[in-house]
Amino acid sequence: MAMRRWSLACVAAAFLTATSLAWADNMTWDVPWWTGADGNAYTDADGNKWSVYELMDGNAVTAADAYLNFSNYYLMEWDASKNRWEGEASEAARTRSMPFFRTTGTVLNLNLGSVYTGAAGQGNWRLSPALVFEPGVTGHYCWKGTLRATADNDGNTNVHFGVITAAGSWVALHDVLMANQSSIDLGAIESLQNISLGAGDRLAMTMDTASYGRNSYLWLWDNADAKVGITLVPEPSSLVMVLFGWTAIRKLRRA
Repeated sequence: MAMRRWSLACVAAAFLTATSLAWADNMTWDVPWWTGADGNAYTDADGNKWSVYELMDGNAVTAADAYLNFSNYYLMEWDASKNRWEGEASEAARTRSMPFFRTTGTVLNLNLGSVYTGAAGQGNWRLSPALVFEPGVTGHYCWKGTLRATADNDGNTNVHFGVITAAGSWVALHDVLMANQSSIDLGAIESLQNISLGAGDRLAMTMDTASYGRNSYLWLWDNADAKVGITLVPEPSSLVMVLFGWTAIRKLRRA
C-alpha cells in the first residue's frame, strides 16, 4: 500500500510540475511583427491584441502630451509598397514618412519612428507613434527587455508608458527622456512591473521626438536576447494550488 501511495504522489507531482511549467512557457510575448494581412489590431495565438497608432490632436502643432487622450489615437495603415505600418500624416503634405512601425535589415529588427519638424507655411508638427497591448486575459503584467533609442544629430526622445483604461483614460506608469544611443532595461523599472489590467484595459508605450528637426527611433528587437515584450505574472491562487499539491504529496509520503 505504501508503494501505491508513493506512485500516486509521483503522478501528482509530475502533473503539477508539467502543468506549471507549460503555463510558464506561455507567459511571455515578445512584441510581434505583423503585416496588413493580419489587420491592426493583430491578435496573437493567445488572444492578445497588438495595435500601432499615430497620435494626432487636430492642431497644427501636435502637443507633446497628445498621448494622454485616447481620442487622439488613430490606427496606422499598412503600406505594402514600403512593407510597414504608417500614420496618416505620412501620406499627407508632411512627407517625412513618419510615424511608422517597421522591420529593418535582413535580420528582423522592429522599431517605431517619430519626427519633430516643420515647413514654411505649415507650422511645426510632431509625428508620433504608440504601441498598444490588450491582454487576452485579465491579470498582472510586466514590461520586459531592453529598449534602445536613437535620434539624428544626437537628439533626445521622450518615451511614455501607461495604462489606457477601458474608459479611455491614461494612467501614467513611467516617463523617461532617452538620449541618442541610450538603452534601458524595462524589467528593472519597478513601476513597469506587476501592472493590474482589468477587462478592456491596455498597456501602451508612446514616443515623441524631443529635439526639433530630428528623427527618433525606438528599437524593440534590437537585442535578440532581450527583446521588448510583455510578461503575465502568475496569479497567487495558482501558486497556492501548487503549494497545496506539494503539501498533499508530503502527507502521502509520510503515510
